[in-house]
Amino acid sequence: MTSTTMTTIRSFAAGLGVAVAVAGAALATAPTAGAAATDCGQLPPPMHATTEATTYRGGALDLPSNNDANGQRVGTWTPNGSAAQTWAVWSYCDGTSAIGHGGWGKVLDVDRATGVPQIWDTPGGWAALNDPYGSGIPTNQKWRLTDGGNGWRMAKNVATDQCLKSNGVGYLNSTAPCDPNDAGQ
Repeated sequence: MTSTTMTTIRSFAAGLGVAVAVAGAALATAPTAGAAATDCGQLPPPMHATTEATTYRGGALDLPSNNDANGQRVGTWTPNGSAAQTWAVWSYCDGTSAIGHGGWGKVLDVDRATGVPQIWDTPGGWAALNDPYGSGIPTNQKWRLTDGGNGWRMAKNVATDQCLKSNGVGYLNSTAPCDPNDAGQ
């Protein structure tokens, strides 16, 4: 894969709700995506509703060595079903989402100074993640899952307006201007 490969999110119906591909990785999203339109006060799903995230180009969103330290970069790796590739998506009433990793209360975050996607604690903890409005979650930890065409979605960071970008299997991810014409996005 080339460095022009950008992350995408692919929607499809699944037993857990909706699965999406991000940074070349598919994520389990809350079944509340449809419910939010009719009952915005409904709580997002519990953390156990997680899945491996597979990518458009055959990779998976991966936390290298499953190192959940704040600031750890996120990459794309060969899908292997490991805990390093376990993700969940909370959908909020304002149309944003938080992308959580494993069962540790960590979320996908963008460093505002560098634009680097990383894993980080959310300041509001579990209470913020489970709030139907996403109150207490900073904008650099919120994402808009936007239509990328052909059944795929792009993960656009609310704070930076940049999309999650997979730089290929075996590489760390980055962010870039959203481009639905980029097959990796």
